[in-house]
Amino acid sequence: MLNYIRKNWSSILLFAFVIGFVLYRKIPLWENERGLEGQSLPHGSLRTLAGSEIDLSSRKEKVILVSFWATWCMPCRVEMPMLVSLRRELDGQSFEIFAVTDEDPITVAHFIEEHPVNFPIVLDRGPLQQAFRIQVFPTLVQFKDGKLVSVSNGVDWFLKFKIRHAVTGNYF
Repeated sequence: MLNYIRKNWSSILLFAFVIGFVLYRKIPLWENERGLEGQSLPHGSLRTLAGSEIDLSSRKEKVILVSFWATWCMPCRVEMPMLVSLRRELDGQSFEIFAVTDEDPITVAHFIEEHPVNFPIVLDRGPLQQAFRIQVFPTLVQFKDGKLVSVSNGVDWFLKFKIRHAVTGNYF
């Protein structure tokens, strides 16, 4: 055993560093999510890229997915087609998606021209992101019956199954 450690000390050290870094990055996010469950939908209106106003608190009977994203975020670019597909699949049901960004409207408009979406893009200069303690992109915040039920950081590969179950009661 001691010979193995001597021969592979650099690999073991690198492995320990990687594990430590992952835990260092993930634990604060997990701690950050605690205490948010049960929080109500925000009050007041939000301005969309198209210029209209959205009042989230008037949509309490629905499952609402709020995606915090940025145009420069590669995982967000991976997630956007999943959200478009999910919105198309659950069209006509009690489900809505809102994508929230704090970027310049012109930058966002150029991005949306190249990558069209079928849900509103909300422009937020910080209050909404601060209310939900957003630290990474993408972050998905799910509400059901007006209450926050989950926060997901990073791309959630099971998102379609989770949301489909929340809306229809079925995974498939």
